[in-house]
Amino acid sequence: MNRFSAAALCLFLAGCGPGGTSTESGTKAPEKDVVFVSGALLVPGDGTPPIEEATMIIENGVITQIGKKKEFYAPKGS
Repeated sequence: MNRFSAAALCLFLAGCGPGGTSTESGTKAPEKDVVFVSGALLVPGDGTPPIEEATMIIENGVITQIGKKKEFYAPKGS
């Protein structure tokens, strides 16, 4: 799998998932969709050098954290 396919798959998976869970009252409670990506080559696109072995946390389709390997770990439930 090339890098583009891996990135596309990652973004696709970040947008998929259950819409929420039912509560006792019958209304849907918002569910946080969290994806953890590790070991990727991240090219920022702003002129800074690529980050090898990057880690990334995507919450509800939005990238919330980016760092180097072992800077942070997968959150519970990701």
